[in-house]
Amino acid sequence: MKSEKQEARSKKSEDESGLVVREIREEEKDAYNAFVASFPTGHIFQSYEWGEVKSTSGWVPSRYVMERKGEIVGAFSILSRKFPKINKRIFYIPCGPAMDLGDPVAVGIFGDAINDIAKREGAVFLKIDPPVTEDRREVKENLVAAGFKSCSDGTGSFEGIQPRCVMHLDIKGSTDDILNRMEHKWRYNIRLAERKGVNIRTAEGKEDLKAFYKILEVTGKRDGFLIRNLGYFEKLMGTLEPEGMAKMFMADHEGKTIAATIALHFGDRCWYVYGASGNEYRNLMPNHALQWAMIKWAKENGCPVYDFRGIPCDLEPSHPLHGLVRFKKGFGAYPVKYIGEYELKFSRFFSWIHRRGMPVYTHMRKLIRR
Repeated sequence: MKSEKQEARSKKSEDESGLVVREIREEEKDAYNAFVASFPTGHIFQSYEWGEVKSTSGWVPSRYVMERKGEIVGAFSILSRKFPKINKRIFYIPCGPAMDLGDPVAVGIFGDAINDIAKREGAVFLKIDPPVTEDRREVKENLVAAGFKSCSDGTGSFEGIQPRCVMHLDIKGSTDDILNRMEHKWRYNIRLAERKGVNIRTAEGKEDLKAFYKILEVTGKRDGFLIRNLGYFEKLMGTLEPEGMAKMFMADHEGKTIAATIALHFGDRCWYVYGASGNEYRNLMPNHALQWAMIKWAKENGCPVYDFRGIPCDLEPSHPLHGLVRFKKGFGAYPVKYIGEYELKFSRFFSWIHRRGMPVYTHMRKLIRR
């Protein structure tokens, strides 16, 4: 909790800065999206549409802007979810907020606004994981000064909500330039897939979505991870694809779909988010061909960087997931590490209950789903 002196300083800063935080109306979504899309660390997970996608998973979205004299200078989308069994809520701002976290006054006002919203909604805590690089020391200091606490485990594992470490690929220049920056074997595999008759196309209609999901089930079983239900992917594609924010790519061989992927696009950024491949035909290198198709799609959309998304932060060859690093690195990608998750607690007691009880609750849900 803030002291009276801290609150007084915060109010004085707000008066001097002219910054105001307010919730937007639905008819303001274009202006909201335009700001997030153009912001240097703006992310599709902070878009208006992403909140609509997550609403199928029990989350309730609400979007806010920070303004100075009517001009948007910051934006964030809060996903709110009911705390299991009690009348409390948890808050999450995925890959946000989209604002200058290097400005201590703005961060302080953001923290005050979140506290006010949490008080109204009965929230227990808020988590954020802005895509801000690890070297931004001033951002960490500003968040701590506003009451946030780092809750990353320091290992850079995949235990966080979003991956702390990702792979980025520079796709400026010509397609030949991009190919030349790849390792020789990766260029060879892309061409091998074409020679072996692997055809890459964009998905059309529900039948392709069902084909993707069927292969995704095989992938999840093989690699040991849980997958979302088909309805989630129907909502994702149905919401984002008409807006030009998502595209599904299919790899066919002799009339049969053997692998598929989903990429997202927002502003001048593209992300690889889902991939599925069967147990057969892997020797035809459909995954290399699919990545190349998505990279070219990202380039067509004016993106200077293609985001491969998560990798383990431990890059040692002995790491169990080093194969994932190796696959993405072969395309010429390089690792990027973010500051990780930060948490703002509104109730120490219920935060403790959540921290102790949620792993058990989550484990039981996984067992039931299995």
